[in-house]
Amino acid sequence: MALPLLTNLKDAKYGLTAFGVAFIIFDISFYLMLTLPGTRNNACVDGANLTITNLIFALLVSILMSILVAGFIRLYAQKQVENKAALASLSGLGLIIGSFTLFCGICTIPLLSVFGLAFIANLFTDYNIAFKTISIILMLITTYLLNQQLANKCSFLCKL
Repeated sequence: MALPLLTNLKDAKYGLTAFGVAFIIFDISFYLMLTLPGTRNNACVDGANLTITNLIFALLVSILMSILVAGFIRLYAQKQVENKAALASLSGLGLIIGSFTLFCGICTIPLLSVFGLAFIANLFTDYNIAFKTISIILMLITTYLLNQQLANKCSFLCKL
């Protein structure tokens, strides 16, 4: 049984779109890891989050997001009229949560400390593995729901 979301990439239009989106998202993630401060030995150091783990995570997120973008374009072409903003927002939420784990929020966004919200930035720094896991799970759920819609086997979740 072929997955419609992956067979969609065989079409040149969707395959090249996916490649371009993956390239752009990975480049942005790489730039954030390279230039923004991260924590190493309880100190803020520029580029400290440029690790093999973060590179693999950025690669995984960029691949998932590129497949989703190509799938959303295909779904839009199929449906033309229906708006599935909830499905798109779930994957976007996963991308945003994951990207906050690529740099030290306390070092990068000191304005949060002024307003007493440093604990929010500290959460992403201290629990980045949990947030990375949540990010991947949200994107995998979106991938499953989008695949179901492309196969016209939509469960009750993707009809919301």
